[in-house]
Amino acid sequence: MTELVLADLTILKTIIRKGNKIHFIDEQSIDMILNSGIYASCYMPLGLFIYAYGEGRFCAVDNSDCNAWTEDFNSEYAAIRFLIDENFDLEKYNARVQKKQVV
Repeated sequence: MTELVLADLTILKTIIRKGNKIHFIDEQSIDMILNSGIYASCYMPLGLFIYAYGEGRFCAVDNSDCNAWTEDFNSEYAAIRFLIDENFDLEKYNARVQKKQVV
């Protein structure tokens, strides 16, 4: 199997926040990333990704270190913050969501 590279993905748009490129990708592309690590020690390609699905749902994938850290959010803003803000408190965010508060 050949190594998955950024050019293999369908990138819908790319934004830059705090010097970081965040690629918005389609369903097939997120599947490719998450399946790339099944038989390898590193998910590919490296980068920051968001997959928008359903009604206002966003899957953020931080694959800057080969581990494909994945979290689900109910806003694009929260998904972006998760990817670029080292002070983003995921537990606090999840508690607010459970209380039906918007972050």
